[in-house]
Amino acid sequence: MTSIRRNTFVYLLANFLVIVAYSMPHSILTVILLAKGLSVSQILLIQSAYSIAIVLFELPSGLLADNHSRKKSL
Repeated sequence: MTSIRRNTFVYLLANFLVIVAYSMPHSILTVILLAKGLSVSQILLIQSAYSIAIVLFELPSGLLADNHSRKKSL
């Protein structure tokens, strides 16, 4: 396998694993919350609030980590 093909394969595999890692908690949490008696609309509201919080705080936390060391920002 050439170097470019190998790098492309590794990148796509890593990207796939990251997507699975981000979506897995939502799947498991949905099943748990349904078992607890929450409605689908309540679960969607919880997951939407979580996703919006991630979007809102990702940029400021990245800027903080870039301006200061990662250890200080944690």
